[in-house]
Amino acid sequence: MMESDPTLAAIEAVVRPLLADALGLDPGAVSAWAADTPLFGPVIGLSSLSGANLLAGIEREYGLDVADGDLDLDSLESIATLCAYVAVHLPR
Repeated sequence: MMESDPTLAAIEAVVRPLLADALGLDPGAVSAWAADTPLFGPVIGLSSLSGANLLAGIEREYGLDVADGDLDLDSLESIATLCAYVAVHLPR
């Protein structure tokens, strides 16, 4: 049986704790946010430093340099767009 690609739900289950860690928040608080919540909006309020920490966590977990591959950083619009970017660009 072939191993399937990680699902968006599986990626989100990894990304949300990384986001909580980058923000210094309890993972339970982050799990309550809708996937389409803007990362840089008033609810999450990602700063440049916490954004860099989040991207470092993504690189550590997935070997994926989001900042290098997405120069406009459109993938950082929301939790959902970040997870979708990771799903599409995972090293094969």
